[in-house]
Amino acid sequence: MVNGWFQYAHPQDAPRDAKGAIVVPGMTTDFVSLRYKIANAPQAGWKELRAFPYRRWLGRSGKIHVLEQEPAR
Repeated sequence: MVNGWFQYAHPQDAPRDAKGAIVVPGMTTDFVSLRYKIANAPQAGWKELRAFPYRRWLGRSGKIHVLEQEPAR
């Protein structure tokens, strides 16, 4: 969703490669592991930077986790 926003609404802000082409990981390039991700739960090999709790009227409440990939050892 964010890549589409950058590419179509604000192409001047889209990430670009060395040749100036717009980069969309996994679409315009081979998939590269990204440094950050958002998840519904903590994951092995990822450090939790922050968790945002949310409440729902129906169903379970929970947290959205912002994760950073831990460096390879």
